[in-house]
Amino acid sequence: DSQARFYGGKTNPMEKRTRVRARMISQALQELMSQSDDIFVMGHARPDMDSIGACLGIRRIAKMNGKQCWLVLDTDNLHSDIQRLLDEIDNYHRRGEEFPENPMLVYIEPYASSTCELITEMFEYQSRYSDDPINKLEATAMLTGIIIDTKSFSLRTGTRTFDAASYLRSVGADSQMSQHFMKENVQSFLQRNHLIDRVEFVGNGNAVVVGENDRVYDPVTAAQAADSLLTVSGVQASYVVTHRSEDIIGISARSNGETNVQIIMEKMGGGGHLSNAATQIEDRDILDVRKQLLDLIAQTEENNTEETD
Repeated sequence: DSQARFYGGKTNPMEKRTRVRARMISQALQELMSQSDDIFVMGHARPDMDSIGACLGIRRIAKMNGKQCWLVLDTDNLHSDIQRLLDEIDNYHRRGEEFPENPMLVYIEPYASSTCELITEMFEYQSRYSDDPINKLEATAMLTGIIIDTKSFSLRTGTRTFDAASYLRSVGADSQMSQHFMKENVQSFLQRNHLIDRVEFVGNGNAVVVGENDRVYDPVTAAQAADSLLTVSGVQASYVVTHRSEDIIGISARSNGETNVQIIMEKMGGGGHLSNAATQIEDRDILDVRKQLLDLIAQTEENNTEETD
């Protein structure tokens, strides 16, 4: 009944597996596949994300070996995260209608987390012996851009995102300075909460905020309010409509990835990314803009329902 006691070893144990075994299993699997006409793969009952992910991996291996492969799945007993995985479509950062003609260089990475990530990768291919290397302030600013766009590495974050962040840290980016950049002053804090207090929930998981008609709001505060609303349970997309000036109304749109807010913003003259978009509208009444936005949200949901049916 005494407590367990451990002897020896001062480091974490290493896994007792090597790439040699992985290569042998892979070769054996390829041989089995080569002898098969059709391949079916399934995980355990009531599959979780790990199970489905493994099935998809095997399917890809089969395709790489020139074989058809089908996943066997009980669609009547799926957890919500699995259902979302199956329902997901391949959305990306599209060219806007005003994309310049005949550009000399086009660099679009649909699944990059941010522009800062793309630019950081360019730094890694520059001369390491340059007389003007990236400095601490620049590196910190770019790291902050990545943190904000990924919602602290929780959204649109891939391995290259972490590679970019690691590179920026290696050249002097300061995480404490980054936190300082992201701090909010009292006025913007109060203004953000004032906007959130005006929220209305419409349709299927949409949060819409419309600022006061006779009040100009800081665009960063409006964007922060849209970000904050995504933390509310059940909210898939958020839209914050405010006056940027007396004659210009801006909309900050955000989503958790299940709703493509870029398409809606494009229809209102703007653009952006699947989960991060915006637009600016001149010489319109804010209530008219609200009505147009609500109509587009309803139309988009109706189209999605028809596609599902």
